[in-house]
Amino acid sequence: MKKFLDLAGLVSCVVLIAVAAVSLLVSCENKVWGDCVISLSFSDEYGYLAKDLETKSEEGVIPDTNDFILSVSAQDGASIYLGRYGDKPSEIAVSEGIYIVKVSSEEFVKPGFSCPQYGDSCKINVKPGENIRIRLECRQLNSGIILKYSEEFKERFKGYSVFMKQSDEVLDYPFSECRIAYFHPGRVDVRLKNESSDRFLFSRELGASQIMSINVSVAQEEMGDADYRIVVDTGRIWISDSYCFGKDNDGLSKGKAFTVQEASRMEGERDIWVKGYIIGACSGSKKVEFSNYCSKETNIVIADSPDETDLEKCMAVELASDKIREALKMTGGSANYKKLVYLKGTVEGYFGMSGLKKIKEFAF
Repeated sequence: MKKFLDLAGLVSCVVLIAVAAVSLLVSCENKVWGDCVISLSFSDEYGYLAKDLETKSEEGVIPDTNDFILSVSAQDGASIYLGRYGDKPSEIAVSEGIYIVKVSSEEFVKPGFSCPQYGDSCKINVKPGENIRIRLECRQLNSGIILKYSEEFKERFKGYSVFMKQSDEVLDYPFSECRIAYFHPGRVDVRLKNESSDRFLFSRELGASQIMSINVSVAQEEMGDADYRIVVDTGRIWISDSYCFGKDNDGLSKGKAFTVQEASRMEGERDIWVKGYIIGACSGSKKVEFSNYCSKETNIVIADSPDETDLEKCMAVELASDKIREALKMTGGSANYKKLVYLKGTVEGYFGMSGLKKIKEFAF
């Protein structure tokens, strides 16, 4: 008797085999990535921040979280996920280990206007079989500065322009500018220039989330005490500060000489006055003899305290001129030991530490 092939049954068998194969493949893939799970979500505070900034911020609404850039990577740098937050899987399978999770509204590479960066980051330690839920906050990751020039300052420096510098990155901030200039957290220098000169005005140290508004004026203007306050705002810290040209140390004269700590942050500044106590001399790279019986007469070391021994708070001074060397050298029991000296020169690394070279003038 002939047997007829049950086509429907055959199709069912094929489907069952295919499903089993797919299940096995998925199982293998999950086993490769591990049996641990990371799931991500934004804190409820994000909604309040977005609404708050819509009314307070010059940049308007921050991007939707789905458009944020999400990065999940292992401690060794291996990338697990990199892409839009909205495209991520609901659960990210990983093996046990340490992972870094970062989310940001946009890439921030160099200083600029209208480019606040929001986001969060964390490091997690995933244990075998663990399911971890991460609540991401949303705060400003970079920093900002607003300069507000007084009319007296603009009149005093007519023909000049102001720019801000962080490392090798420069951003012009003309007198007509009023926007927030964004920088990476850290030190920002404010400088003044015209066609023939370029000089340091002041610097500020900024932390993440800080927006600093600085009133820039001149000493001739009637001023009260400098206003400095911190106001906590959702996702940001707003700071008001002031700078008065001619009131603070500017290094242009002996009477307004920079301290060693101030000058040590001014690499490349030329012909500025620096004051400090003579505490010894360098015998080699990062080697200081704290004495007036030093082995080298080609340099001296100064500091803000006559009893300083921390090399990070000291400055090596080159004595290239025979006349200056003879007057300042720290050999043979020099009477200059622990005396306060004023020096005019160029800030430049020396003996592996902060230094002052090309000395043109000095005074006790």
